[in-house]
Amino acid sequence: MAISRFLSEKKIVQIIAVASSPHLAELSDYAFRVYPSDDQEIRAIARFASTIVRKIVILIPNNSIGIIAESAFKAEFDQRKPEEIRIIRYDEFPAADRIIYNEMEFFDGIFVMGFDLNKFNNFASHLKQILPHIRIFSTSFNMFDNNTLINSLEGLVYSEADPFNPNDPTEYQARFVRNFINKYFKVPNKYSAYAFDAATVLIQAIRKSKDFDGPSIKSAIKMLTPFQGVMGMIRFDNNGELVPRPILIKEIVKGEIKLLGRI
Repeated sequence: MAISRFLSEKKIVQIIAVASSPHLAELSDYAFRVYPSDDQEIRAIARFASTIVRKIVILIPNNSIGIIAESAFKAEFDQRKPEEIRIIRYDEFPAADRIIYNEMEFFDGIFVMGFDLNKFNNFASHLKQILPHIRIFSTSFNMFDNNTLINSLEGLVYSEADPFNPNDPTEYQARFVRNFINKYFKVPNKYSAYAFDAATVLIQAIRKSKDFDGPSIKSAIKMLTPFQGVMGMIRFDNNGELVPRPILIKEIVKGEIKLLGRI
């Protein structure tokens, strides 16, 4: 974030390809983001969770990420007038047996964010064994390519922005994947796709700008006609944030990932 402020003072345009802090684009009038913010995924899973459970625990790290997650989830979940919301903040990710008896026995759901993957896997597995009625919600599990982890997280419900599967690409992703492989001789990941979209925004803006300085390029970006990128439709709001695209809600069922809906 410090570099964003510095670049803004120098009137240098930033196209942010991979950063999810909800407040990043707000720091600078010269910052534009093609990557969805955490806030969008958190609000989507909170909205879905509120249709299933009435009493939920929010388990988040005791840091800036946790503050953002707690605020976004609670704001969305509160709209359904839940029976109870319990906030648990941690400095070290807790072992399941340290919290579940006192904090979770009378709840029917938990939202978890900001975890080490293996620790979370152990926590979720233990929790399911002891309190099988608890529904577990989280975000951004699309990076899972480990079948062992997927199998152990049975029943996990999570939100996913902008899915990218090079083996089963969308129409717009297929061309990118093919060209990437032809040029670099390897399969791209989703971050390569976001970088491509960011570069496309900048190239289009430079072509349309009157001058090649920061203010002119910034104005050109704000005037860009919305267009289809590799990862989805690209449109910016007045803060330089990507206009939200549909968020997928998925569940792990018997080792398979099942699509529950779009929000």
